[in-house]
Amino acid sequence: MALPTIKQCILCEDIRVERRHLFSLMGIYGATPWIQIKIRDFNLPVGVAAVFFGGEGEGTSTFRAEIRTSNGKTLISTSQPETSQLNIAPGRSFICGFRINATYPGHGLYRIVLWGDDQVLFDDSFMLEQGSGPDFQ
Repeated sequence: MALPTIKQCILCEDIRVERRHLFSLMGIYGATPWIQIKIRDFNLPVGVAAVFFGGEGEGTSTFRAEIRTSNGKTLISTSQPETSQLNIAPGRSFICGFRINATYPGHGLYRIVLWGDDQVLFDDSFMLEQGSGPDFQ
């Protein structure tokens, strides 16, 4: 069994899983590390959806995602799904998505991390900033 090589992560507002296991991404912020998300209120939980892309894996593995501060502290969050067990076919692309809700301590750099079978497969950054009225219209 070989874990996939994760090439990229896209953050968006939401993911919808369609029939035939297709993903519809809503409100795409961008690809890590080139993301700057405006937050209305850092005292409230904020949801983001993370979609990871890669390939070259094989076998059944369990995946989970987490968000960390820039100094490596894992934020308390909820994730849908909490874990995802996927069967990866040889020679096929890998796509895995999670909705993550967390309360962030303030503006700054954060990290999105994907684990596969208790190994870090992907770790990249994104920026959160304080937004104002016009940012949310």
